[in-house]
Amino acid sequence: MKGSGPERVGLRRTGSRRALRAGVGALVAVTAAACARGPEVAPDPRPIVNRQGTRLLLEDDRAQEIFRWVDAQIAEIEQNPSFWVISSASSSDLLPWETLDLTPTGDSATVQYPTTVPDVARVYQIYAHLHIARVRGTVADWLPGGDTLTGWDLEVAMVDRMAEAWLLGRASYSFTPYPPVDQLVYASEAGMLEPLLLSLRGFEFPDARDAWLEENPDGEAEFREWHETTLGGVPEPIAGAN
Repeated sequence: MKGSGPERVGLRRTGSRRALRAGVGALVAVTAAACARGPEVAPDPRPIVNRQGTRLLLEDDRAQEIFRWVDAQIAEIEQNPSFWVISSASSSDLLPWETLDLTPTGDSATVQYPTTVPDVARVYQIYAHLHIARVRGTVADWLPGGDTLTGWDLEVAMVDRMAEAWLLGRASYSFTPYPPVDQLVYASEAGMLEPLLLSLRGFEFPDARDAWLEENPDGEAEFREWHETTLGGVPEPIAGAN
C-alpha cells in the first residue's frame, strides 16, 4: 500500500552531532545528559522490556560503538550525492524487505515505513543503504566482513546490522516500541535471528531454509520454545514456510 510522497530524510549533523531526532525528518534529540558527556556519545542506555516482561540490556560501551557507525552511515546516506535512499510513510505495518525497491546499478533505493512509527524510518534507510552498498561492491565499508558473504548469509547479516541500530534507538533514545522490528532485536541478541527470518521469509530462500533444517534437526523446536517464551505467540513454521 502506498503512503505519503517519498522523501529523503536524514540525520542532522550539528556541531555536537545531536543525532537521532524523533519524527519523519529526524529521530530523537540527544538529551541534556548526553550533551554533558561529550559531543560524540549516545545517551546512557536503559533496559528494554517487551510485553512478555523479557528484558534486554545494552552495555554503554557497545552503545557508543553502535552510535559511531550509525552516525557515520546516516551521514553517508545524507551527504553522498552519488545515490539516494528514499523513504515514504505507509498506513500498513511493514518490514523493510517487503517494500525495498533497488535500482540495478545501486544509485537509488526506496523503502516504506509505517506512518505510526516514524522512528523506524532511519533504520529502514540503513537497511536500504546496505543493499545499495551490496550492489556497488562496497558493503564491507558498512558491514564488517560483508564482502565475504553472499545470498542468504549476507541478508541475515544486513538485517542483524539494522536490528543493532534499532536496539540503540530503543535503549538510548526511547524509540517507540514496534513489535515487528523489536522481535528482530530480541532474536538477534538471543542468537535466534536466522530461524526467525526463516519463519518469516523461508519461502524467499528455500535452499537456505532446507539447509538450516538439515543442519539443525532440533532447531525449529528450540526456536518455537524460545519464541513462545520470549516474544509470545506461535511463530510461523520454518518447515512449512512456502
